[in-house]
Parts: sequence; C-alpha cells; structure tokens
Amino acid sequence: MANILSGFRIRGNVMKKIIMVSMLIMFCTVNIYSQEKTAEAPLTETKDKEELEVPYSPLSIYRWNYVVFGNRDDQVKAHLSLKYEFIKESGIFLGYSQSMFWMLYERSSPFSDIDFNPDAFWNYGDKLNYLQLGLWEHKSNGKDGLSSRAWDRSYAQFQVSTGKHFNAGMDLKVFHYWRIARENEDIDDYTGYYEAKIFFRFIESGPGSLTENEEIYFRGGTGKGHYGFDVDKGWLEAGLKFRLPFWSIQPHFFIQGFYGYGESLAEYNQKDLAVRAGFLIK
Repeated sequence: MANILSGFRIRGNVMKKIIMVSMLIMFCTVNIYSQEKTAEAPLTETKDKEELEVPYSPLSIYRWNYVVFGNRDDQVKAHLSLKYEFIKESGIFLGYSQSMFWMLYERSSPFSDIDFNPDAFWNYGDKLNYLQLGLWEHKSNGKDGLSSRAWDRSYAQFQVSTGKHFNAGMDLKVFHYWRIARENEDIDDYTGYYEAKIFFRFIESGPGSLTENEEIYFRGGTGKGHYGFDVDKGWLEAGLKFRLPFWSIQPHFFIQGFYGYGESLAEYNQKDLAVRAGFLIK
C-alpha cells in the first residue's frame, strides 16, 4: 500500500512540474502575443483617433517558445525566448533565450542542463525577410569548475523567402567566436562556424482558414574541419508545427528531432539522437 501511495505521489509531483513549466512559458508568451495582435489591429473611425492609438510595446517574442517531451533518454526540453527593443524603432534589441533539459522521469526530476543565451543585435526587415547582425552573443550553462561551458561570439544572419500564402525560404547564420572557455575549447570542432535553415510555411489566410502558420523546417551545420566543413560532426534538427482545425487548443503542436552534436552545452561533444513532441507558442 505504501508503495502504491508513493507511486501516486511521484506521479503527482511530475504532473505539477509539467504544469508549472508549461504555465510559465504560456503566460510569458501569450501575454506578449496578445500585445502584438492588439498592436496590429486597425483603428476604428472615431472623433479622436489619437486617443485610441495602441501604446508602443518594446517587449516581444524572439525565438520559438515551446515544451517538448521525449522518452527517458531524450528527456524533456523547454525553450523560452524574449527580446526588448533597446532604442525605440531603431532595430537594436537585447535578446534572451534559455534552453532547459529536464530529467522529468527520474525520481527527483532534476534539470540536467540549463543553457543561458543573452545577445544584443540589430535587425532590419520583417519576420519573413531580414538582415540581423549579432553585436554580441553569449552562451553558458552557469556552472563553475570542470562542469563550466561558455562562449562569446558575433554573427551575421539573413533570411529570404517568397510566397504570400505558401511561403518558402532559407536562413543563414555565420558567426565568429571571440572567447571560448577552456573547458569546451574544442566546441567549434563540433558545431563549426555557421548554421543554415530551409523552411516551408502555410501563412494564415483569414477567418475560416484550415491553415494558420503551419511550418516544417530543416536546420543544421557541420563541424569545423578543413575549410570549415566536417560532415562527420555537426548537427541536424528538423521540426514540424501545426494546428488541427477542428480543435480549440491555442498552442501549436510541435514535433522536433535532433541528431548530432551540441544540442546542450554540457554534452556538446557527445553525439545524440532525440525525438520529442509537445506544444509551441510563437
């Protein structure tokens, strides 16, 4: 009987942790998403339109925000990302992203790795076509001693796409390391100096549409090697986000697969294969 009750307590704690992390990501991103939607809404005709102008909001979603669940080996992965426009309408932003790898199925459910990723960048363009220059980007796992992992770099990134309702495009990011911690001094051997992405999207086409920003993408990079290419290392990530038109669930369903090196800083030099599924808020 005691074992049964203990099992219920463990499962109850797991569910509480799932709900807490999910609610944190959903609260942050849904609140910002609603602000963006309001800002995009047209003004109605009134006697004084200036009084109804939507106030400027410098805080917005940056990269994708999601929680995806794998098996006991793949763990649970959560990602939170926001940006703040430092100078109004300048395109100069401060960004912050955080990846969390959660051993949810273990008895104490610890986080095996948490990677902190702030950056400062200038962006010109829109969500589909843009140029972005990373003035400074830092990533670390916040640990000290032999477990420490960290790097600093700058980057140039651009994205181009075509299509109004069916949108296809590519994204290329090239970077230069300014500092690499000695505990992971060979990380560029595994992750190289660039990452590329191709994507296919169904853009929302109005009320009653059966599609709403569904997307499939493939993203990856090679190891450093000779001339910057080593196909024996590097990594590949694929993802699919979609909504079911007959369901009222607000987040997108999200399936993500990863193969190669560098998904987490703690195990950057260990090849991994992981497939996870969950929810995404964008």
